[in-house]
Formats: sequence, C-alpha cells, structure tokens
Amino acid sequence: MEDKNGTVWLELGTEQVGAISFPNGKPTFSLYGKKDGLGDGWISIFLLDGEVHCLSARPVQRFDSASQKFVEDRELINRIPGFENPAGRPARDPSGRIWFPSKGSLRFFDEK
Repeated sequence: MEDKNGTVWLELGTEQVGAISFPNGKPTFSLYGKKDGLGDGWISIFLLDGEVHCLSARPVQRFDSASQKFVEDRELINRIPGFENPAGRPARDPSGRIWFPSKGSLRFFDEK
C-alpha cells in the first residue's frame, strides 16, 4: 500500500512490516518490528486518509515519522466509536463512511 508520502508499505509476516521509500529517487528499504513498537502476531496494514496504520495484538497503531516507530493512534481510536481493536482492515466507501468489522458485526462510521 502506498501512503500519502509515496512510501510503499509491505506486510512481511509475523511481527514485521517493510517500507520502501524513494528519497532523491533512489529506493530505500526499511524493516520494522517489535523494537519499533509493533505488536505480536500477523501485522495487518491499512491506509486511512493517506496515513499507514497497523492492526496486531495491540490497539490500532500509526506510523510516527518523527520517531520512526509505530505508536498507539489514540486520536483515531477516540474519533471512531468502537474502533479500539477492529477485527479487520477498515475501508472508506464512495460516500466517505469508514466500514470495519468489530465484535462479530460490521460497523460503519460517518464523520459527517
């Protein structure tokens, strides 16, 4: 998945994700894991509003470019009711609603 900065994010299996960025047009690969804040198990990547987020055994996380680590995304969790630990990747529909599976049901959130 490509974020708003042009970085391509890759799911690499248990406890790891990769990122390919293109500073000065040259591809550069970075590997992120538990030492960078990611949780246990398979890491699922999703994009929301151009920002990369991850789902794992931890609450929803976002990539913090300043620290180069994954941190809990309290702003997103607080903004969307029931979004503490979704069971799968959220997605926006053409109307702008955010759909996500949670606690055995499919939920949506309309920011309007």
